[in-house]
Amino acid sequence: MVSPAIALFGSLYVPEAVLMGSDAANIAQIRAVLTNTGCAFDVTGLHDDISWLAGDVRRSRQVADVIMVGSTDSWTTPWLRKHVLETLVRTAGTPIVIFPAGQSLSPIKRAVLGWKPSPEANRALHDLVAIAEPGASIDVITVGARLDECERERETHAEVKRHLPRHGFAAQGHRIVNDDRVEAETLTIYAH
Repeated sequence: MVSPAIALFGSLYVPEAVLMGSDAANIAQIRAVLTNTGCAFDVTGLHDDISWLAGDVRRSRQVADVIMVGSTDSWTTPWLRKHVLETLVRTAGTPIVIFPAGQSLSPIKRAVLGWKPSPEANRALHDLVAIAEPGASIDVITVGARLDECERERETHAEVKRHLPRHGFAAQGHRIVNDDRVEAETLTIYAH
């Protein structure tokens, strides 16, 4: 784009050959990194007009083991990254790894799993089992505004801690009482 600032107001024509060349270079770079992992993988990319890209992601990239989205500094148009991420979170149904600035993919040897019995938490548990390194240490965290809220989840919390070792992980459980912050913020603070 001549100016990323105009992304919200329309689109510019970029020849297909330019888009394909840029996409192929990015894919080749990612494949080179993954080659030595010993895992089977496939890397796909999308290139399209800026106004259609998020819709293309929603329609054509649903079936994947994991979706990885580069940090803000790896996108020329931060607005487009945000739009693509919002679309993926709402529609993909696939684990999404969103890289913070200056970070790259490394093996998951330690993870924090926020637990409250729900379809979302159950899906996160199974997704984590699929992508974490064998033997990884996983902290299972239940957050509540009061102790009785945490205690209500005692049985399901214990079941998650029994489930993880069956899959080769070390599991520790914690209950955090915090009425000053929302649960997501408390989990983020714990993870840091």
